[in-house]
Amino acid sequence: MVPFTLLLSAPLNLGQPTTASVGGSNYGWYAKEESTCDPVCSQSNCLWCDPTYQLHNIHTWDPPYGVVANYHVASVTINSQLEDMFAHGQRRLRLFLWYKRGAADTRTVLNSAGGNFSPQIRTNLRNLLLKIREIGYAEVIIAYGALGWNLPYHNADIDVATGREGHSNHFLVHPEDPCRTTGTSCFDPWRGSAEAWSFSGELNPALGFTNNEDFFQENWAVIRTTYPLVTSPELSPLLVKVDLGPEYQVPLTPNYLDTNGDNIQEAQYQQGYPGRVLYHLRFGKQAYYVRRLWINFNQNYGKHLTFGVSLAGLYSQAWSDNIRGTYQVYDGTTYGRPYLIGLSLYHVPLRSEAAGSQLQTIHRTLNDLGEPTTGIVIVESNYDSSEEALSLKPVINSIKVSRPIFYLMQWPINSSLRSCGGLTRKGCDVATPSSFGNYTSNGY
Repeated sequence: MVPFTLLLSAPLNLGQPTTASVGGSNYGWYAKEESTCDPVCSQSNCLWCDPTYQLHNIHTWDPPYGVVANYHVASVTINSQLEDMFAHGQRRLRLFLWYKRGAADTRTVLNSAGGNFSPQIRTNLRNLLLKIREIGYAEVIIAYGALGWNLPYHNADIDVATGREGHSNHFLVHPEDPCRTTGTSCFDPWRGSAEAWSFSGELNPALGFTNNEDFFQENWAVIRTTYPLVTSPELSPLLVKVDLGPEYQVPLTPNYLDTNGDNIQEAQYQQGYPGRVLYHLRFGKQAYYVRRLWINFNQNYGKHLTFGVSLAGLYSQAWSDNIRGTYQVYDGTTYGRPYLIGLSLYHVPLRSEAAGSQLQTIHRTLNDLGEPTTGIVIVESNYDSSEEALSLKPVINSIKVSRPIFYLMQWPINSSLRSCGGLTRKGCDVATPSSFGNYTSNGY
């Protein structure tokens, strides 16, 4: 990619790149599960594979071989893989801190009870970053990936009778989901307007969920207790940025939508607050969570080393809604918008628009919002995909005069697996994402 002149709507700071740079990989696992997970798509040895229920999703499955959780027992293997990825031309990494209250701490998902990771996990994270610096990587993104009831968007239902967690998100179909069984009494604690933030009375806290504020404070404490570790001066010259919420976008939807397919237009916002995402009847709490987190982070650390929350889309209207809604949240604070925007941008022709078409919509939307020069980092994309690289290249060339696309990070999944049989198969099929040649050969 030809280096770009940095043009930003905010002053330059040390957390921003000045030219387009070589990207790299999301690196989360050092081995694959030995199982046949998805007979429909003939997938086997997948990383996000619950072999009992044949599901591909980390929200319902804690995969083994997590890099951070197991660095103290698998450092030789992990170090070798890091060196191999570097030898293949990669210069940047994205590390996920997947966590939830009560997790095992031995596979992938980390235990966040009390708002801090265990001494072993903290030591693992420090030693891993020191090794990444030693190898010569230029930059690491730390993504704070809350799961379970810590995850602050519409995904989890609670069976009031038992306290068991079910799932309403389309990724999370589970054959034993208590909230998909006729006759159960379930509710989603993260759904609703911000005015319903700290609910009480729905559940006995002994059943598991307490309230939104409790989990917000735990998530904030996780960031507060790890941020000084991951940005320690001892890691210099390695640059570390943080993603405060992977794909935590808040959509600005129309005021009325047919959400049930019954041709009835239903109000999407609390009465008297049309178009205000804090009062969205589905996403209001999520908007309030992002607002609170953005304020807290800026008050303590500023915004020169964060994207805020990263965003996802898949098609033009979703990208437009998600950027507009999330920026409305930022604009409602005294700190304004992040200097950069992080995007999960996948080329999945059977399910979505081509990656280049999506990027063009993103560019136009940012222009409409008065952000003609805000830089973009593609924090997720298909693994070493020539199709994605070729789809993005002409669009990047057309917008690079004003808007830099700084680098691209691949996710360890082949594009063909994401569209098997016309369905999205969300998982990982590459243990060591070494190859990056299809991107580097196209200038990434």
